[in-house]
Amino acid sequence: MFNLIQKFLDKRPTEHNLGFRIIPLGTYCLPRVISTLSMLKPRKASGEKTLPFDLGFFWNFDGIIDTLDNEFKTFYDDVEFGYLNHDKTRDLEVLFDFNPNAKHWVSEKLTAVFNHEYMMTDINEFKNRYDKRIENFYEYIKDEKYELYFLIASFSELKQSQITRLKNIINRYRSKNSYNLIVINQSSHSYKINDKNVYIINETDEKFDKMLRANNTNWADALKRKDAFPDAKKFYNDVTDNLKKIILKI
Repeated sequence: MFNLIQKFLDKRPTEHNLGFRIIPLGTYCLPRVISTLSMLKPRKASGEKTLPFDLGFFWNFDGIIDTLDNEFKTFYDDVEFGYLNHDKTRDLEVLFDFNPNAKHWVSEKLTAVFNHEYMMTDINEFKNRYDKRIENFYEYIKDEKYELYFLIASFSELKQSQITRLKNIINRYRSKNSYNLIVINQSSHSYKINDKNVYIINETDEKFDKMLRANNTNWADALKRKDAFPDAKKFYNDVTDNLKKIILKI
């Protein structure tokens, strides 16, 4: 039994045997979840560090770019334990079985809900957690031993101007050909970005909606148990096949 367990553990990816790192940049948990399930990103148990946009909902992508631009100096400005007063909460209710009547750590400026920290009620505890995640983020992006893939999932089309601004910020820390951007596009239509270091995986919202409607469970659980849910398996395979073509060149 020990040999079987060790054989499985030896196959799990670590940052050392992959040679690259995936950096999630929102706008919700899909980049972290799907890259980990597909073994393109190591699990936390294998030494992978949690980063600031791994978990939660960050609907304002310009807010993410602004946060990176000012090096998280304003990240906590309006974070509070309360309710998000924004139309996006309706999307959260429909897409993610989100309870708008429950308190969470929220930010109006980022249009963000930190839904994995709902057990915390102390702002200092929250800040300590995210200070460490921010520290991990800069450790990873400054380490040029690894090629980086910034992975974004978005339900709205990202504009060329947003991509250009994001790349200009990353260029402060990385040489220009040491990273790529990958966008999992879940908007209502397909699109392209004219940039050799930017890849768009067009998985429009219809496919995601179909997966949610077909399965009496949340999207993350459906992906984890994808063999039991055909629509989830198709979504997973479509996304991960594209990720592997881009990252592993297969």
